[in-house]
Amino acid sequence: LLDLCILDINSLDYSYCVLAAAAFCHFSSFDVVHKVSGLTWDSVAPCVRWMSRFMDTLRTQTKPQLKNFPKVKSDARHNIQTHVAYLDLLRKSLDRPDSPECQLSPVAVGTVLTPPSSTEKPANH
Repeated sequence: LLDLCILDINSLDYSYCVLAAAAFCHFSSFDVVHKVSGLTWDSVAPCVRWMSRFMDTLRTQTKPQLKNFPKVKSDARHNIQTHVAYLDLLRKSLDRPDSPECQLSPVAVGTVLTPPSSTEKPANH
């Protein structure tokens, strides 16, 4: 996800720690991200939203499969690189329409997250 995102010029709007935390949010809960990074949801949320179109594009792709090389020991398999056409994925991501105000619900740190009462919900939903 990060390899794809950093190809976009808009990635420069975010610090490295925010980019890493936002990417982690797409694979884990914000509670875990907060414990690891110490960042607040308010500092990470804009980047998570921006990154969503790239994650959506990646979800549509088949996962690259590692080839089996008999002479490569299992503990060295992480050195095998797969080919990914990142520029094609970047084009697909940028061609996707922006999600209409992506509404993310982070896991609240230290509390239980509950839905808003009916009087607090927007009228257009």
